[in-house]
Amino acid sequence: MNTASAPARTPETSNYINLWLNSLSAVLAEKIGVAVSCVALPSSSNLPLISEDDTWITISASGQLKGELAFRLPLAFRQSVTSSPVGDVDTLLLEIFNLSAAGVQKSMESKCVVTHQAKKTPAPSWDPSSVQVLQAQFANPATFELRLENTLLESLQSIVSTPPGTPPSITGTEKLGMLMGVELAVTMRFGGKRMLLKDILDLCTGSVVELEQQVQEPVDLLLDGRLIARGEVVVVDGNYGLRITEVISGNEK
Repeated sequence: MNTASAPARTPETSNYINLWLNSLSAVLAEKIGVAVSCVALPSSSNLPLISEDDTWITISASGQLKGELAFRLPLAFRQSVTSSPVGDVDTLLLEIFNLSAAGVQKSMESKCVVTHQAKKTPAPSWDPSSVQVLQAQFANPATFELRLENTLLESLQSIVSTPPGTPPSITGTEKLGMLMGVELAVTMRFGGKRMLLKDILDLCTGSVVELEQQVQEPVDLLLDGRLIARGEVVVVDGNYGLRITEVISGNEK
């Protein structure tokens, strides 16, 4: 036997663990067909030594809540759930923990947007920042272990400090991605000319307006009136086109 120890937890960590305990209790009771209560035990409680017979279920959280948590399920826990062959047990355990994860997500809807994904893994490579001894009170109570990654604990703290109803922050890259499908109109400018109003009124069919730009000078490409590039006029499949020879990076107009 070994003794599990854990640093002092914050209220938000305790609330998060309680959500998992409540959800696991409900799902286990539904799957097994008898009432099951999952509870947290004191940190001084004993756990079976880590063994090759243990099953590890790692939960990855994404969305406003990020990080990982891992459940270590000793053989006695698995035997209390079912006596089916090992492969069937793994399938059942993944179903139980994915359903429990969905229950936790639903309970957290008012505080944050989060998605949990369960998978069977080896023992996690990260060092836990919080370890909790749990017990499922079957006919023969079985202890199991919950480990929380530091990234997850920090994420829990940030959610608590964010007022309810605050939408998830969007990174600069995500904001740019939202705009990448927007269509913008660009204009080719062959030249320009300032004219008196009386000369404009004299224009008619056949009139020629001489532009203030030489034939050999590059043509401007404008985006919303702002110069973004210059180039040479070409013809592509019967349409005018522009071969870019210079990209403008400043505020030139």
